[in-house]
Amino acid sequence: WGSMYAGAENIRLGTMEEINGEPAQILTLHADPSDAWFAWWIGTESGTVYRTAMVARQHYMVWEYSGMDEPLVIERPPI
Repeated sequence: WGSMYAGAENIRLGTMEEINGEPAQILTLHADPSDAWFAWWIGTESGTVYRTAMVARQHYMVWEYSGMDEPLVIERPPI
């Protein structure tokens, strides 16, 4: 993570949104080494990262984090 966000700039706090019953604030930044923009939805009470979005040239990704502190079950895809 350190190299990905090293030299991050244009760091801004965005709007508030409720996720899993907790207020979350959006934090946006530009990561120069990857030339990508990121947005993180961070719980203001717990510090939990609930969602991350990344926008770069010719692609974007969104990660949703849920089921914290629950067992992880990985199932084989159907054949």
